[in-house]
Amino acid sequence: MQSLSLVIITKNEALNLARCIESVPFADEIIVVDSESTDGTREIALRYTKHVFRVPWKGFGPTKQAALKRATSDWVLSLDADEALDEELARSIRDVLGQGAPVAMGYRIQRMSMFLGRWIKHSGWYPDLIVRLGRRSALTCTSESVHERLEVAGTVLELKGHLLHYTAPELSTYVQKMHLYADLTALKKFERGRRAGISDLCVRPLYKFCYSYLVRLGFRDGIPGLILAGVSAYYVFIQYARLWELGHETSNTSAALNGDPK
Repeated sequence: MQSLSLVIITKNEALNLARCIESVPFADEIIVVDSESTDGTREIALRYTKHVFRVPWKGFGPTKQAALKRATSDWVLSLDADEALDEELARSIRDVLGQGAPVAMGYRIQRMSMFLGRWIKHSGWYPDLIVRLGRRSALTCTSESVHERLEVAGTVLELKGHLLHYTAPELSTYVQKMHLYADLTALKKFERGRRAGISDLCVRPLYKFCYSYLVRLGFRDGIPGLILAGVSAYYVFIQYARLWELGHETSNTSAALNGDPK
């Protein structure tokens, strides 16, 4: 068997971390990189591994890359603390580790997310293929502060099974997370020169609702699918509202520096 490092980044994940770690009992090494948790996350991590590191939060991409660099095994499995392997996926990963020469340098995994107590099978959330397993020598993480992704130098195949994503235990928790992501995404777009106008605020949220609920069959996910379409539209609205705000603040600052009295 080739060796496996389980790598997790955390910030206040006391409710999720144990489930995540215990879903990978065959990991040879567990790396937890924690960023200023205050809810006992670090203490829970120390029950499973001595490899617990404090790293200042610099966004998802840089923090995850810092965690990857601490791995020492042949293969690296990078999970978020609110994720866990199902039995079929665990078997698939063990099969990869049991291979002599690797067939691929990395693997995509099908993620399935729970929302308001229901596994979402439509709504644009499923199917959701993401790279989470790779040879340590071939695996890196992009530098985005949000919506980061793992990249593999070489062939990438798909594994059987599901990565179970317990995205939020209740709606208020999800909305709180959504505000964080919307702010980070708006800032990233602003830094790239993007600005928001009235069509972004009026048309894009409506399009997102229709796309999620009608085009991607969110209505088949029942009431959670309807709520998800609504909050997804809200996410788009606050993202572009924040982007407009950033541009407006910059315009006012520029006007003040140029002596414009407005």
